[in-house]
Amino acid sequence: MAIAASIGISFIETLVVAQLGAQALSGVTLGLALYSLVFVGCLGVVVAINPILSQAVGRGDQLAIRSNAQQAGFVALAMSVVGLLVFALSPYLLAPMASDATQLDIAVTYLKGAAAGLPAWVVYIALRSVLMSLGSVRIATWTMLASVPFHALFAYALTHGTPFSPALGVLGAGIAHSVISYLTVAVILLAMQRSRAAVMLNLMQGPVRFDAPVFRAIFRLGIPLCARILLREGMLPASVLLVASSGTAMVAAHAVALRVVSFAGVVSFGLASATIVQVGAAIGAGHWTRAKAITSLATRLSVGLGVLICLGIIASATSIVGLFLPADDIITPMTARLLAVACLFVLIDCVQGPVGAALVAMQDAKMPLVIYAVSIWLLGFPLAYVFSHAMAVPAEGVWLGLSLGSACATAMLAIRLREKLKKQNALPI
Repeated sequence: MAIAASIGISFIETLVVAQLGAQALSGVTLGLALYSLVFVGCLGVVVAINPILSQAVGRGDQLAIRSNAQQAGFVALAMSVVGLLVFALSPYLLAPMASDATQLDIAVTYLKGAAAGLPAWVVYIALRSVLMSLGSVRIATWTMLASVPFHALFAYALTHGTPFSPALGVLGAGIAHSVISYLTVAVILLAMQRSRAAVMLNLMQGPVRFDAPVFRAIFRLGIPLCARILLREGMLPASVLLVASSGTAMVAAHAVALRVVSFAGVVSFGLASATIVQVGAAIGAGHWTRAKAITSLATRLSVGLGVLICLGIIASATSIVGLFLPADDIITPMTARLLAVACLFVLIDCVQGPVGAALVAMQDAKMPLVIYAVSIWLLGFPLAYVFSHAMAVPAEGVWLGLSLGSACATAMLAIRLREKLKKQNALPI
């Protein structure tokens, strides 16, 4: 539910910005493409704490648990500095991608407000990863759920204005994104400090120390994991570049599909996160057959829920489009068809999420990195480019190409997982 709330915040932000018009939505979408790439890169390194900490939990090593959790915070701060440096270069990085000067100006303006919140969001990911590994993720879950209505209030007030706040447009939307990030982290830290649970007392008591070996261990696993996540998750933000030159209407339609796919992907992401923790704990305890069973169950659940979600999207596609864009005889049906095509990507992702997560729990990062590089960027992205130029609706070609690349990656990851389980005498999936 915490991931659903996080994606819900982005979903609401898109709804609020869409009320400013298709041009504003296309500009913010371009800005979000860069923001998402930077954030996903930071996330990829920080979440490396999950398998490391989960295995310490499986061993019952209290000292290692405390040290690992503390180093996750240091890693989050280090990655935030890198991300902010990238945002400082945003006018130059986005200029070649923008269709015109107005779109570029809107994207940069949005990032001016949103960039300030990056450190807090990365720290939130670190806190959530630690809490999930300790089996106390409810603190992060309920805090994120509570933050959604507050974000909606801040986003609307600062974007469109109220008697008590100025109308700042897309800059206000970015500022609201930043404000809610710091409030969320502050509440989680306060709840952790006040908790009387034994696991929290062990975590929060005692001095905070920098542990260089653990810090380096997180980075050793996190760098290839970061590259892997960027290769996997970065394709969606990067896909904006393939339609950016097709005009404001096409970018706006693609933006709607991106938000809906991201929201639908909460099933895969949530079950994948749980799979990392549970499989990591099982491996730490030496229970490889249990690790196989957990992965199999998570995959079946993910696919089943994904099918239901996709059926709902297809059945209500026109209504969903109406939430973002005003009724139009051309844009509305085009975007509705685009959502149906994008559902293929959602279903493939529902299989890939838990399978890839099990490999992360095994601290297997290098081979999946190669798999994603080949399948998505050497196959899927080129196919998306070709199809976008061959089809009447370029965005449909983009989603078809990305789906084929993702399907190839999923098949190769499944083969990799099967072989690793065989080596540990666990029955193959």
